[in-house]
Formats: sequence, C-alpha cells, structure tokens
Amino acid sequence: MSARPFACAAIAGIALAASIGDTTRALVALPPLAIALFGAACATLALRLFSARTSATMAAAAVAAIALLPGSLPVGHVLTRAAGHEGSADLFRLLDDVDAAPQRVLGTRASVSGTWMPAQPPRAATVSRRIMACCAADAVDVGLDVLPAPSVRAGSGQTVCVSGVVSARIIGGELRYALVRALVRERPCR
Repeated sequence: MSARPFACAAIAGIALAASIGDTTRALVALPPLAIALFGAACATLALRLFSARTSATMAAAAVAAIALLPGSLPVGHVLTRAAGHEGSADLFRLLDDVDAAPQRVLGTRASVSGTWMPAQPPRAATVSRRIMACCAADAVDVGLDVLPAPSVRAGSGQTVCVSGVVSARIIGGELRYALVRALVRERPCR
C-alpha cells in the first residue's frame, strides 16, 4: 500500500490541530484559516483514499503529535543590535523612539551615526545601520532618509554623523522618516 494516503491523513491532522492552537502563530506566517482549509482538503482526500476509521485514527495520531509542539518560540528575546553601540547618537534608539511615539520625536533635532548612502534619484540619501536577527543572510539596513542643507562630500559606505530635524514624509504611498536641513560630517558622532 502506498505511503501517500497515510501522509495525507497525517498532514490533515497536523494542519487542523495547528490551526486551532497557538502553534501556527509561533512557527509559520500563514493565517490559521488558511491552514485549517488546507487541513480540511487533506482530510477530504484521506477519506476518499481510506476508510473513515483509518483516516480518523491517522488524524488523531497527528493531533497527538502536534500537541508536543511548542506554543511559542523557544527564544525569549532576539538581539538585533550590535553590542556596545548605544549612545547619545544611537540611530537604533532614535528609531525606537519614532516607533514608540512619533509625535514626541517629530520636529526635534537629532544626531545619529551610521553608514552614508548618497542620493540616487528618485531616492534620497540615507544614514543607516545593519541589523540581523540570526545570520548574514537575513541582515538588512535600517535608517532614515537625509535631506542635507549643504552639499555632502562623504562617499558611499562611509561612517558619518548626521544632525537634522526629524520629519515624516509620504513618498509613493509609503511613510518615510527623514532628517531634514541636515548637516553631515565625515566621522561618527561623539
């Protein structure tokens, strides 16, 4: 007898059990309804391939197996910053403040250190830092657009200190935060 019907019944049980527990939110990005519909489709197929009793037994075994999966991620906190880079000119701290309460930060003057990327029309210049949750494959640059007042001589990838007024702009339907009327110095902030 083929292993496909057994696998179909097992997948149906796993998907149905996962869709009703916290497991899906902890382990996958699909909505629970999508997983439940997939499980129901697999259950229907298993019922066509097996008797109802065999399908129910296989699905029950899968439900018991899914009960052993964690309801949350085993990691309590993921470090997404380089250690030892906190300071008064910390870009991550400014971004955290903007996320927490943008109304308190907008319109204030801020200085941050980061990596400079000159403007490449239609994109504005940026100051950013690289973060990663796990490994280099998931590393991304996060930062702010920079609209400097004077011309900037800093080269691409150079560490700079940018001082400017925090503002919000909508570009192409996307909310972007920027440092406007910015002064860019070719060295990290002190």
